[in-house]
Amino acid sequence: MFERGDTEVVDRYVRADYIQHNPLAPDGAETLKNLGVAIHQQFPDAEYGIKRVISEGDLVLVHSNVVLTPGTRGTAVNGNDMFSTESWPRTERPGAAWLTAYNKQLVTKGFDQLLVRKDLSAVDRYWGPEYHQHNPTIADGVEGVKAGLAGTSRRSRS
Repeated sequence: MFERGDTEVVDRYVRADYIQHNPLAPDGAETLKNLGVAIHQQFPDAEYGIKRVISEGDLVLVHSNVVLTPGTRGTAVNGNDMFSTESWPRTERPGAAWLTAYNKQLVTKGFDQLLVRKDLSAVDRYWGPEYHQHNPTIADGVEGVKAGLAGTSRRSRS
């Protein structure tokens, strides 16, 4: 959609009640289509390098590096390693299965509050000061997230 301006893919793959990942942007498939057309018109040579696709039920996450202008680093690159599979701390054994389920539930609550309910106070409850931001225009940490979301809100209203 973003690379070719083809909004028919939204009709095929996205529900009408699509929930936007940006808590300050409107929900809905039509809004997504309008965004796709606008981005394609402004950046006709944009490339979306898909690194991972994760899905469970009706939830889908696409982790990609967006290069709006050829020859640039892209919008998901800011010095933090966002695309390797390395994590810290390194371990030879996976943790207990109950811990995975607990963490999944915790993350789901945080994202539900922030993205679905559009409650920005979730940032204070679920994100820590050591948070590494993927957006090169937003600083790391909780305060960076808040400032970045405030900036997005101002841009979406203009």
